[in-house]
Amino acid sequence: MSKPAVLPTLLALYPFVVFLSLSKFGLAAAAAFLVALSLARLALFRRGPVLDGLLLGVGGLMLGITSFVQSSASGVLLYPVFVNLTLLLVFASSIWKPPTVVERLARIRTPDLSDEGVRYTRGVTAVWCGFFGINGMVSFYTVFYASLETWVLYNGLVSYLLMGLLFLCEWGVRRKMLQRSA
Repeated sequence: MSKPAVLPTLLALYPFVVFLSLSKFGLAAAAAFLVALSLARLALFRRGPVLDGLLLGVGGLMLGITSFVQSSASGVLLYPVFVNLTLLLVFASSIWKPPTVVERLARIRTPDLSDEGVRYTRGVTAVWCGFFGINGMVSFYTVFYASLETWVLYNGLVSYLLMGLLFLCEWGVRRKMLQRSA
């Protein structure tokens, strides 16, 4: 596995590693894992979107340290909630200060995006805001009102499947929209 792929892979596996850490090695191991991931994110942070490094790195570091100091798993379990909240804030702020996140991504492939395309990407950005809001609330629920097994199932599998489903649905709608406008 290449060096650039290691951090994203570990972040994707985060719920499973936390589950294993809490189950077999204890809270200190889970908190240390979050702190190490956050420090790696901060070390790799270069100029660019705050989301890609600084905000999630500092937030994860604070949650990991808080978990350790308070001897509570809540901090390490809240990290997926923090990620969803961060994504919600980034996507929502781009609606108020365009171009939206989705428009910027669309312009990579279609630099001369039409006005209809801009409106569409704005709507898709709003849909993603709704997704991150709801996903974050469900994730929050799993931290305080569900078992650790439910937390890892939702945050390590179900939320990724829902995200993929939303992406595929949007891709299908976009293809139909492009065919219609062609």
